[in-house]
Amino acid sequence: MLEGEPGCGKTRLARAVAYELGLPLYSWYVRSTSKATEGLYCYDALARLHDVQLSQRGINTRRDPTDGKQYRQFGALGQAFQMAERPAVVLIDEIDKADLDFPNDLLAALDEWQFEIPETGEKIMPAHEDCKPIIIITSNRETGDLPAPFLRPCIAAIAELVK
Repeated sequence: MLEGEPGCGKTRLARAVAYELGLPLYSWYVRSTSKATEGLYCYDALARLHDVQLSQRGINTRRDPTDGKQYRQFGALGQAFQMAERPAVVLIDEIDKADLDFPNDLLAALDEWQFEIPETGEKIMPAHEDCKPIIIITSNRETGDLPAPFLRPCIAAIAELVK
């Protein structure tokens, strides 16, 4: 968890960590309208419905509407969870821009190190313990402090690293 004034190098630090460790970097730039699930995955139900309608008329589509997995796309955190041979670095940039529920919703996925995609029935988790992503969260503290239930695990994780 990095807090500081805009332009002080928080985002650059995430890039430097990925570079120095030779790991891929996935960036998630949070907006005021961002939802925690967007960093995990997006599911295009409208495209699937459209493809079902086309296939019922005998028109071929580039995707198979019977396979829901073809209509989901992983976000930055979801992509990092897919790493099988090494971890990735995930930058969650300017978390303080999101609404108040965002950090707690994000914490649910990070606390369990897994998430479900109800539309496909998939349960996504890192391939093994060594592939858990390195997560760097930045905040400008523009909207005040982040919720205490979110900050406690961040502080605990840092304390564990320092041991």
